[in-house]
Amino acid sequence: MIEGLKPYSEYKESGLPWLGRCPNHWKVRRTKILFHERAQKGFPNEPLLDATQTKGVVRKEDYETRTVTAQRSALAQACGGRRLRYQPSFVPGRN
Repeated sequence: MIEGLKPYSEYKESGLPWLGRCPNHWKVRRTKILFHERAQKGFPNEPLLDATQTKGVVRKEDYETRTVTAQRSALAQACGGRRLRYQPSFVPGRN
């Protein structure tokens, strides 16, 4: 793949230990200067993507429906499903 590529005539130290030497005419710049975050929305012809911990980035339509249903707590079930309200015994500023 790199056969036929000729080495550059002059090299310099990049100042980055992981990069080492680079061609003399190259400029070392921080990535945040070269790129910027896109905040464009509304591309109806592009698929929606979803980032998951188990599958990586997948099409939203291909990812299983992730509906979380709330389950009644054991305490609420023990009280016959009635709503429970917490009433603190001490409220600062009140006598």
